[in-house]
Amino acid sequence: MPSLPPPVAVPPLTLRQRRKGAISLHLDVFLAYHYPPPPPVPEERDWLDLPLDATLSILQRLDHVELLVGGVAGACRSWRRLTRYEPALWRHIDMRPYPRVVGIEEFAREAVLRSEGLCESFSADEFGDDDFLLFLAQQAPSLRSLRLEFFYKVTNEGFVEAIRKFPLLEELELRNCHGIKDPRVFELVAEVCPGMKHFRHAIYRSTSSWGYYRYDIARPDNNVEALAIAGMHKLRSLQLFMNTLTNEGLAAIIDNCPDLELLDLRSCGNIVMDEAMRTKCARIKRKIIRLRNFEDDGEDFEVGSRISFCSTCGMSEYFRNLNKKDTTTDSEDNYDPYCYYLSDDDEINLEEHGRMTLGKSMQRYNL
Repeated sequence: MPSLPPPVAVPPLTLRQRRKGAISLHLDVFLAYHYPPPPPVPEERDWLDLPLDATLSILQRLDHVELLVGGVAGACRSWRRLTRYEPALWRHIDMRPYPRVVGIEEFAREAVLRSEGLCESFSADEFGDDDFLLFLAQQAPSLRSLRLEFFYKVTNEGFVEAIRKFPLLEELELRNCHGIKDPRVFELVAEVCPGMKHFRHAIYRSTSSWGYYRYDIARPDNNVEALAIAGMHKLRSLQLFMNTLTNEGLAAIIDNCPDLELLDLRSCGNIVMDEAMRTKCARIKRKIIRLRNFEDDGEDFEVGSRISFCSTCGMSEYFRNLNKKDTTTDSEDNYDPYCYYLSDDDEINLEEHGRMTLGKSMQRYNL
């Protein structure tokens, strides 16, 4: 039997052959397609070419400690030169965000020196003594705003010597500067700073175990500070916390400060908001009078904002009788709002008074 011929080897199908209905395209087809051009490479920007005004606008958005020790000075030689030798960056110095930074007083001194005598406002918290205040007075004769918080080491003598060197001062804020004990120093402030427009003095006093300061309306020196403030005839805003002034002192301030627009009295327990005092306060556009136990004297108010008028009316006598206890330590947490009565202009029924008693928040009523 004849043998069969060997099978013919069939090459395997290629991928192209396996595809059913595959179409082949010539290379010219791809060459004829117009691909979109690649996006242009962004041009590198030289920050040195920025105008001086634009560069200063950028740097002025940073706080002063960052300008002194941050990475800005190391960005380029031009910016480093600006942070050192451009007084415009140091006209308004605020060191309060860094009260406990090691060496903060040295940073503050360097910032004042870099202003080259053009510093117009200075704010600081929890550092500094008489020497620093005198240094500021010598280096910033054009100062218009001074805000000191918790400057315990500043004394009456140091403050008096320094304030004489600030004839252009228009704003003064002293918060818990316990070393400035003599209220008569504010007579000097009224004398040497005739353009004073904004004054704020807040100081925590010893409180009783009930959390209230014991006020004594009969003390002869209650109105010493108030009568000194009455000498600031251009005053526009006044904020006092735990002050001992009485109706007599408040009346003197209102009568002698015709431009007064904002009056903020908190925990001033010797004030009695009788009809005569209400009438005298009526001309002031924005006023907030919380005579007892407001929890935060540090709240800031915008001069252009609407501010309510509240008082404790006849409650002053009640609290004076309540506060005849031994004093202990003072604490910001001790001061909680008690109750707030509105003026007669609000036409609020006294039966609604119960719902006005609040915790640590406070409702505000517009006149």
